[in-house]
Amino acid sequence: MKTIRFIAKILRLRLMSNMFLLAIRSTLRIANIFIPRDNNVWIVGSWFGERFADNSRYFYEEMYNGKYDKEVYWITKNKSVYEKLNARGYKVLRFWSIKTLYIHLKAGLIIYDMSYKDVNYLFTSGAVHFNLWHGIPLKKIGSFTKSSVIQKKSLLDFVNSRFTINEYILATSVFTQNILKEAFEVQVENCIIATYPRNLYLEDLIKIEEKHDHYLQSVLKENKKIVLYLPTFRDKSKVKFFGEENVNIINQHLEQISNSGYVIVTKMHFAETLYHQTGISVENVINLPSDYDIYPMLKYADVLITDYSSVYFDYLTLNREIIFFPYDLEYYKNEDRGLLFDYDEFTPGEKIMNICEVLPTLIKISNKEINYSEDRLKLKNLIFCNRGFDSLVSAILKILK
Repeated sequence: MKTIRFIAKILRLRLMSNMFLLAIRSTLRIANIFIPRDNNVWIVGSWFGERFADNSRYFYEEMYNGKYDKEVYWITKNKSVYEKLNARGYKVLRFWSIKTLYIHLKAGLIIYDMSYKDVNYLFTSGAVHFNLWHGIPLKKIGSFTKSSVIQKKSLLDFVNSRFTINEYILATSVFTQNILKEAFEVQVENCIIATYPRNLYLEDLIKIEEKHDHYLQSVLKENKKIVLYLPTFRDKSKVKFFGEENVNIINQHLEQISNSGYVIVTKMHFAETLYHQTGISVENVINLPSDYDIYPMLKYADVLITDYSSVYFDYLTLNREIIFFPYDLEYYKNEDRGLLFDYDEFTPGEKIMNICEVLPTLIKISNKEINYSEDRLKLKNLIFCNRGFDSLVSAILKILK
């Protein structure tokens, strides 16, 4: 009985909290009578307000430095991000400043790539919301899986949905549009087809100041071929570094790879709590911080190694070799997140299952004994459209009319 009463108490508190938020949002909606929405004022956020990264970053960079006559602000909770962007002269605001709240009430367009919580959503009722999203799904997302974080909708999500009527999401092609409309349960007309801003950066169609990226600069100074290892997280287990648990074996192979003219750069998925097993040699691998924006490094990587991460779809833009390392494929398909597509059909690259295969495969690629270029281009044409940044902005301006 005590357990039941405790659960009931928690539910009542959550209900009261969300009713309070509902009352706040109702009141703030009235504020728009006095502070009308201005479609020339846009706010942009990313990754719950903590990172300057991903599609939102490249959208903001291009809008801020481009030809578009809009007042665009970056919103962040992160003091370090605020200070860095402020030092560069960017229009950046902290989550809870008076000016920030005013701009949130005034903005006609809200841009994010993870969730409406990338910005201060309490103050965004009545604005157009545009989700740039953060990846083509190979693994199941949203309504395709019961275990997905996206699928677990709270009362807070319900409260937010009552005030977010004009919500759109970016799809990269007709093929991905059909997936995202099902995953997010949105109308097909609210899935706007254009190219990811981060992919336009990979194609040199969006410029950023790469000199600010000291991680990239330090890797380039190595004067070795860059191998980028990006495993995705598991819902029900920990990632094994290159599929191996024995640290001595890992270090042995990392040293061999380093001595053969390669530098291994890695970054674990933001949701992964295990960055590396204790004892892995840091001399032979560069581990990027969890908040690092991977796309500058991806742009210069000679080879990508991954398992189920959607980052390889973006890497198709560069048409460079990909090594797929699904060491726990059957487990992942049947007991963990699961996959939307047949793995072999949608992964144009060499498949390996053991750390012993890494260096021999890299050498084969270097000797041009492995070439999946034709398969990569075929998949790229299915996944991505050929529409530039102007097309994305034009679609947004059409929505705002």
